[in-house]
Amino acid sequence: MAIKFTISKNRLEGASAGRCQTFSKQFYRFEDGSVIRQVGQFVSGETMYQDWGEPIGVEKIYDQIKVLFSESGKVIALRKTTGDELIACRNVSISDLEKGLQTKVLPNRCPGLIS
Repeated sequence: MAIKFTISKNRLEGASAGRCQTFSKQFYRFEDGSVIRQVGQFVSGETMYQDWGEPIGVEKIYDQIKVLFSESGKVIALRKTTGDELIACRNVSISDLEKGLQTKVLPNRCPGLIS
């Protein structure tokens, strides 16, 4: 049986890869503890994303994150509504999360996730 765990804002502040979508349907790319908004356009049948604007802190959009994607595009966490917690998907382990977001493990080996 899979264990559900929430993904804290602190965990995402250490992310250097991956993407997220907000409830307002905007996409952001994680880079070195911040996020950069992205706009998408269809090119030859595929969606291509381009950075738009300046990097902002994760804390500014954390409560609005609806879907969290790994670097490879796999959905790794979801939030039902803005008041809910960001919950990792059933088939995602902590190591998948670490690899997908390329986050750093804290010195005390705590992965920064709240169970």
